[in-house]
Amino acid sequence: MKAALSVDFPDVENADIQIERPKAAGAPATATVIKRGTGKGNSSLALAEVLRALDSAPEYINPAIALSVEILRREAAGDTSFFEEALLRGDVERADAEGEREGRAVAKALEVLYGCTPIASETVPVGF
Repeated sequence: MKAALSVDFPDVENADIQIERPKAAGAPATATVIKRGTGKGNSSLALAEVLRALDSAPEYINPAIALSVEILRREAAGDTSFFEEALLRGDVERADAEGEREGRAVAKALEVLYGCTPIASETVPVGF
């Protein structure tokens, strides 16, 4: 049965097929085809690939967030002049401008993504 169905439905090769025989004479049998999961994303190999990709990704922290964290850390340690000094050096203005630029880029990318028509992929991304 799988060989016959696999011509039109290649996924049936990994499916469970249950055939229910009718109780009434002359009634047709019912076949239920249940596609089995392939376990994609569950293998330790896929997890290792995802972790390798994360390890090799460039490290980046938005300067506005990094400066905010540093200001809070310094103030908690009692350094009340750090913010004023960062302001005078132009660090706050530069971090703010970079944060705004990144925010606009993210918003633009999301706008493009929301406008896309979803389509099936021919490949399975690592980890899925």
